[in-house]
Amino acid sequence: MNNNNTDKHKYDDIIDLPHHVSRKHPQMSAINRAAQFSPFAALTGHGAAIQETARLAEDFIESGGKLEAQLEERLQQIKRTLSQQPPL
Repeated sequence: MNNNNTDKHKYDDIIDLPHHVSRKHPQMSAINRAAQFSPFAALTGHGAAIQETARLAEDFIESGGKLEAQLEERLQQIKRTLSQQPPL
C-alpha cells in the first residue's frame, strides 16, 4: 500500500465529522467508563477460602506425627466406646 497523501483511505469520509452526543443520555464520567473494563471477582470469597485451606494444610503438615497420633488415639477411644454399647 502506498502511503502518500493522494491515497484514498477507508475512513476518509467520516474522519473529520463531529463526535455524536446523545440528547437523551448524559455522558458517562471517565471513571465510570474505565470501571466497565476493570477486573471483577466472579467468585467472591473464593480467594479467602483457598488461603484458609492452605493455612490449615500448613498447620497439619507442621504438626507432623503428633496430630496423627492424637487422631488415632481418639479413633481408638470411639471404637472402644461403640463396642461397649448395646445394639439398637
